[in-house]
Amino acid sequence: MLTLSTAPALAGSLCRVAVTGADSLNQSTARGSARFLEAASQAFLALKVLDERGDGFGTHTAATTRLLDEAIAEYRRALTQSSELAETDRFLKARQFERLQRLLGITPGTLEHKRWDLIAKAARQSKHATRDLLGVCISGAEQLKYVTTTLKPETQPAQQRQVAASWYLALSHGHLVSDALDASFE
Repeated sequence: MLTLSTAPALAGSLCRVAVTGADSLNQSTARGSARFLEAASQAFLALKVLDERGDGFGTHTAATTRLLDEAIAEYRRALTQSSELAETDRFLKARQFERLQRLLGITPGTLEHKRWDLIAKAARQSKHATRDLLGVCISGAEQLKYVTTTLKPETQPAQQRQVAASWYLALSHGHLVSDALDASFE
């Protein structure tokens, strides 16, 4: 029940840091998250236009690319906050990932669980865990930019589904990164 009651606070956060003492980092990643979500909306609208053979496809893909560029820029701006990154790394080292996994309802054996384990391992073993986690988010956004540019009105439905699946995977990973970096949820 705890997971359900906290979900609205976590919903919509992608690769967002929410750690006390890291205000600039928190703000940059919040702006990046907002742009990432807006880009996802535009990407799914582009896919909708393809399904319905409607108008506006180019407008949606252009907006997606622009918004992903803005998200990437915000995440990169976050990576310049050295002292705040170090504070967040200390937070991650002390994080009780197994307990949080249970609270979040992450089921062992699932893809979500495998990703969570990788996040926890990076948090414990990396010298620059926050930088590494945000770097994966940047790479994900760059990959989404590429797959979005492969969409064309003549794109086959199977390829359209692959693009949608890429978006889903990046969004779900970004959500897990936010869960790991959210000090308000313990």
